[in-house]
Amino acid sequence: MEGDLSISSDAETFEGLLKSKQFISAHVNGHVLQGHSDLDIACLAREPIAQIISYFQHIRRAPAHPLHTALNKLSFSRSLTLLADRFFNIQARYLVGAFHPLQERDLLRPLEHWLLPRLYDSIDRIRWIAPTDRLDDLVDFISIELGLSSGGKRADTNQAPDTDAAEHQSMQEWLRRRADLFAVDLLLYSEVCRRFDAYRRELIERLCARDGVPAYDSNVIHNDNGSTIRLISGWYPPRSTPNWGTEMRMGPGKVASIAYRRNENQRHIAFKAAFIAGVPAESVTFIDGQTLQKLDATVQSGDPVRVSISLPPDRREGVLMIAVPEIYPLCMYSNDYSDNDRVAFSTGEWRFTNGVE
Repeated sequence: MEGDLSISSDAETFEGLLKSKQFISAHVNGHVLQGHSDLDIACLAREPIAQIISYFQHIRRAPAHPLHTALNKLSFSRSLTLLADRFFNIQARYLVGAFHPLQERDLLRPLEHWLLPRLYDSIDRIRWIAPTDRLDDLVDFISIELGLSSGGKRADTNQAPDTDAAEHQSMQEWLRRRADLFAVDLLLYSEVCRRFDAYRRELIERLCARDGVPAYDSNVIHNDNGSTIRLISGWYPPRSTPNWGTEMRMGPGKVASIAYRRNENQRHIAFKAAFIAGVPAESVTFIDGQTLQKLDATVQSGDPVRVSISLPPDRREGVLMIAVPEIYPLCMYSNDYSDNDRVAFSTGEWRFTNGVE
């Protein structure tokens, strides 16, 4: 079954569907899911800037929508300024609202006071959650788990028609300068990406263990005769790029960590880095994860920058923590980036060395 379900008109319909259907696909409006802790729920979240622009364009193309005339007469910035409650943090509001009723007393304060305390509880109620651009992967993973056929690819089934490139870029830039207006949706989207990546890794490891196949760990970024460097937290998934080979980007938080196992002669960890998002290389702090003491590091300028960290001499294994004072979206510093990824710096060619290079 596909369609929309509203608490105001479809509560009884939903109860009937639960008894007669195995799968329900719907936009949920209101606390339809409250009290249904036994359901296996799948949910998608879209990158907030793309979602806001898409919704604005959808209304302008829909003559039956009550805001159609207004949005076709007003500019993008004027529309969102006058109708902020119709565009900002919409995804978080629908998600939280599906499980928690909005009371009249909640309207006396900014909506964030209602959203934030309930956001993670609402996410925890969902079994499968993913960013929209990973829809195909999510469907394939669910199909594997449930033993179903996933059919064809579907990642572009809800893509809005392209608009004028200059207009689209102007909309993006206007929103990037006002990220505080949709901060809850940014938090939601970041958490969805993190949880989907963790789910993907766990499922692959589980399937490999079931079939007796060694699992490839993409977080191991250096392996040389038992000496390893492995990403733990605070990193985007490694990706292949022409300049780096395998690129590791620190973010979206201000602290990241790696685990290492070295031999007796390997006294330093070295890597190359590119600082393009407003974080000076000299502001990065390297910390021993066990003692929380600052470690000595050498930064050699260049393109890319070369970094070498002195490891504690008394241990062969440990955790290295990396901290930056601030972190910014890449799109603030380069028009080559259209998303909202917060990246401290990009890295590559991680390895052990015997001394400072």
